[in-house]
Amino acid sequence: MKIQLIHSDVMDKLDEVQKAIENVKLEDVPVSLLGENYLTYTIEWKEREQNIIRLINDYMKELEKNVADTKINITAMKDQDEAITR
Repeated sequence: MKIQLIHSDVMDKLDEVQKAIENVKLEDVPVSLLGENYLTYTIEWKEREQNIIRLINDYMKELEKNVADTKINITAMKDQDEAITR
């Protein structure tokens, strides 16, 4: 059984993931949309929306870091394979 790492294919897929991450845009819901509604529900809804956006943004930052780390590791594996075959 042979396991083969095709560096260019992996890097292309990681680039696709990076572009997908960059295309995700989350906008905070303007308070003005709530109008004069100061119900407990609207306040809780706004807080929940802000928390969801914060969590997604934190997740996206970690995902970007993981993609960068994976690129480094894949390149290191490629370099090691080339060094072994010389």
